[in-house]
Amino acid sequence: MVARRARPRPVFPDLTSAERSAGQTYATSLPSMFIVGHVDYVRTVRLVPLGSEQTELTAEWLFSSEALADPTANIDKIVAFGRQVLEEDADICEINQKGLRSMRHKAAC
Repeated sequence: MVARRARPRPVFPDLTSAERSAGQTYATSLPSMFIVGHVDYVRTVRLVPLGSEQTELTAEWLFSSEALADPTANIDKIVAFGRQVLEEDADICEINQKGLRSMRHKAAC
């Protein structure tokens, strides 16, 4: 099932029709950050290892001043959906990695 969400308006100017059609573009800054450019906002996600079994995840949603000023933009719903996806991803990562150990990660950074 795919959740539908209301998009804040306006979308970013100067996007090509291909960019609008794709809906989002990913950029990765290895090893610990990715940026998702949607047609109407940007989301950044940063991962910082805190130890061999713990990671800090920081996510930020960046909206244009026009979208923030638009009373019809449902920004809370967009952020809530993004948080839900991040939490589901974290849960499945924990299940996948349960019991794994690596000599490289005996001590925190």
